[in-house]
Amino acid sequence: PVKSESPQPDGHRLLQFETSPIMSTYLVAVVVGEFDYVEETSSDGVLVRVYTPVGKREQGQFALHVASKVLPFYKDYFNIAYPLPKIDLVAVPDFSCGAMENWGLVTYREVCLLVDSQNTSAITRQNIALVVGHELAHQWFGNLVTMEWWTHLW
Repeated sequence: PVKSESPQPDGHRLLQFETSPIMSTYLVAVVVGEFDYVEETSSDGVLVRVYTPVGKREQGQFALHVASKVLPFYKDYFNIAYPLPKIDLVAVPDFSCGAMENWGLVTYREVCLLVDSQNTSAITRQNIALVVGHELAHQWFGNLVTMEWWTHLW
């Protein structure tokens, strides 16, 4: 999360970020681009945002609702709170895989995250909920607790 922000004389902004937790290098992610987002705070106080390509903000609402419900469910189920103050789900155009569970910044192929309220089928919504739930489970299994070697990957 952003720790501080200060405007610069040239019109840019200088951002300082909070120190990231210790993590495996394969879980580090940075996303740069023009995005819209929707956000809400889960019942256990985690800021959840879904970033979408510009103009597709409303298509992130379904995934936002799922993520906001899944985080407290996993907290109660595992009896371990999600350890970060926020989680971002980002729809990436032309993303090569279905999704990647980077810690605190989960990236998704657009079709695995976004719902068009007029055209998305019930089975597609179910699949999106499944992928969101799966990637958020990785925040505990894979991120908070990381396997010893790649042979244990799931």
